Amino acid sequence: MPRTRGTKRRRAATKKGSASAAASSSAEVATERLSDPSHAETVLKGLERLWRNGDLCDLTLRCCSDAAEEPTEVVVHSAVVAAVSKPLEQMLVGPMASVDDGVLTLGPGVDGASLRSVVEFMYTGELELTESTTFSVLEATEYLDVQGAKSLSAGFLSENVSPENALGMVAAAERFDCPELLTEARGFVTEHFGEVSLSGEFLALSAEEVRSIAELDTLRVTGELVVLEALVRWTEHAKAEREAAFGEMFGNKDVVRLSQLSLEELMSVRNSPRAGHEVLFLTKLLDESLRRQHNQPDPSRPRRYLPPPGSFVVPTACEHTH
Repeated sequence: MPRTRGTKRRRAATKKGSASAAASSSAEVATERLSDPSHAETVLKGLERLWRNGDLCDLTLRCCSDAAEEPTEVVVHSAVVAAVSKPLEQMLVGPMASVDDGVLTLGPGVDGASLRSVVEFMYTGELELTESTTFSVLEATEYLDVQGAKSLSAGFLSENVSPENALGMVAAAERFDCPELLTEARGFVTEHFGEVSLSGEFLALSAEEVRSIAELDTLRVTGELVVLEALVRWTEHAKAEREAAFGEMFGNKDVVRLSQLSLEELMSVRNSPRAGHEVLFLTKLLDESLRRQHNQPDPSRPRRYLPPPGSFVVPTACEHTH
């Protein structure tokens, strides 16, 4: 069949379309998306430089922890703080926006020193802490929801738990939802209860808080007398308000575990009952003596008692040690 001009044109168009498709496919294959691993650091350092020089800043964060003090103001870039803190973003844009003439006043959860520390973290990723500012910085990171700084604060506290501050750290961990700090601080309290019970923090606890600690099976003490002596010290700190609570706790078999005392210790307690609780002491001690005489079941569980000084004990596989 003879070729016509129409046939030639169709073939030519087909060839042209094929070439175009091939070129397009080739271009897609050749396209690559490249990244500079140092770009994020360059941007961060550039923003820090602008912030320290006070260039292009468009927002002032203001806080005042005490009405008698002068407010603290920190000039920042709104885009930077909004990117790091969701609460600040909500205060800057949308229905919760509360900026007044370029100034955003924060609530009482942030003081001046903490605000400066947290803002510097936003620009540098580094958090400045001291023993005296850590709790206030932790509170500020919770208020502003800056999780990276909050994690650093909690980690710093976890590494600096002591008999003097362990109970305060337990309270802070519960308040600011820091599970790792809570585990560390609670573990320290149980491992070092004797020393912790000598602290001012222990003396300041409520009756309910003291009871919740004294009831723990996991307390690591040299003997049950350590717990009783701690309750006596706590009661002595505010006799008028605490005598009733002391009597209640002494009568609780899970708080003062008389069955775990030696015969000599029982005699010592019987010979020196607390004033105002003589009847209670004699009743409980008589009950315990009769229980032993008749070989009745032990009403309480042993704690994790420490061995006497100079003895050697091989820990079992389930024994928690440090």
